[in-house]
Amino acid sequence: MASQTRIKVTIYLGVTLQSLMFIMTQVVAWFVCLCVAVANGAVERFVAEPDIPELVQRLDALTNQVNENKAEIAKLREYSENMQCGYDCSRSFYIKW
Repeated sequence: MASQTRIKVTIYLGVTLQSLMFIMTQVVAWFVCLCVAVANGAVERFVAEPDIPELVQRLDALTNQVNENKAEIAKLREYSENMQCGYDCSRSFYIKW
């Protein structure tokens, strides 16, 4: 009976130590990642206040680009609809008119 208890305690301690080693490995890995991020200045860039005028300017440029793309899409859609209809469709349109 004593040998069974000793085996159970040994297994339990082994599992516990394995879990602790895993947790410590994870803690060390996260600490190393944080140190590398701080060293590279990523934390400062993340925590620092954003440059609002620059962001507004970029947003305006993207809005203008989207509007230009929408206009180009409308032109291409109209052109493709006319091409699907073909020459006969345009002639029949004038005949019906």
